[in-house]
Amino acid sequence: MKKRSFTFVLLLLIMAGVSFRNSNRISAKEKKIGSFRYTYKVDANNKVWLQKVEICKSKNISTLVIPSKLEGKPVYKLGSKHDKVTGYQPEADNLFGMYVNEENSKLEPRKIIRQVAKIKKIVLPNSVEEITYSCFYGLQNGKSINIPKGVQENVEWICREVKWNKFKVSGKNRSYKVKNGVLLSKDGKVMYTTVGPLKKMIIPASVKSIESIGCCYSNNTVEVHIPKTVTQDYLGSVMKSNHYVKFRISSKNKKYGIANGSIYNKKNKQLVVGVTNSDTFIVPQPIECLKDIAFAAKNVKKIVIPAFVKEVANANGTGEYQVDSYQFLSKKPPVLNRFEMAKFTFYVPKRSKSSYRKALPQTGADIRIVEK
Repeated sequence: MKKRSFTFVLLLLIMAGVSFRNSNRISAKEKKIGSFRYTYKVDANNKVWLQKVEICKSKNISTLVIPSKLEGKPVYKLGSKHDKVTGYQPEADNLFGMYVNEENSKLEPRKIIRQVAKIKKIVLPNSVEEITYSCFYGLQNGKSINIPKGVQENVEWICREVKWNKFKVSGKNRSYKVKNGVLLSKDGKVMYTTVGPLKKMIIPASVKSIESIGCCYSNNTVEVHIPKTVTQDYLGSVMKSNHYVKFRISSKNKKYGIANGSIYNKKNKQLVVGVTNSDTFIVPQPIECLKDIAFAAKNVKKIVIPAFVKEVANANGTGEYQVDSYQFLSKKPPVLNRFEMAKFTFYVPKRSKSSYRKALPQTGADIRIVEK
């Protein structure tokens, strides 16, 4: 009897599981409007989550107007069903079905990329409240978009790897605004990122902190002005880039200053962002410490360490850089940190090789020391 009961319960569970899977499978619906087909789902809140936009025809697609309602229900959320509103999901497509091939890090499929390139303007309805992390990732630069009043979080994600020709935030939005081409919090105290191509980025004087997913400016920015109000820690994480940038910092900034083009911390004389237009970075005075190293440079291969530098850490410690040699100008080595498991060439003054060898960690380091 017990065996029959167990079998009956097991069958019920299997049937329930099949039913649940089937309900998930059919929960997504489709509707064609003009040249676009929309895949969507009606959530438990009786609102519509728009999960995909497909281009059906190549004509009349320069402007994409996201519908405010489907089935008479408001469209409140945009983004792939695999995407989240809390961060990157490697399996997530963008709203159009584009994704990053993990083998070659390139966007695919090519057909969709060519189709989406023809869209020049995206109009979001006032009903939209949520946008997933990868929703607009990988779109071609130069399009225009509006941010409605209801989107109160994660607007900076819309600028992730995309620079918009026009980026307008509703005046009724209580969380965001745009000034000087940068996205700010409504009170102007927090800066997130540039919203479009910007050669000269002037951070408004109201900004006290920068919250960005990596570099806070576009890849064509060549000049950045930092006001006296920006004194946050870890400034290098939002100011580093893979190209040369001219930084200007207000002389009234109590924490950060400029030394031969590089940003440094005035209080502890630590390098914040090293700047060079060649593959060699020479540490300028009055910098004495290289700890959490960041660069605004294309490809730094060599660092020159003058005698006034007291502490040096492995520049490749984060995996971002490929520095392969250090040239030390002092016979007395500085404090050397994080060189375990490292492979470098140290160029040191004559008759100082043994001193540098002693200063290095005893295990794991593969460092060739050459006197010159």
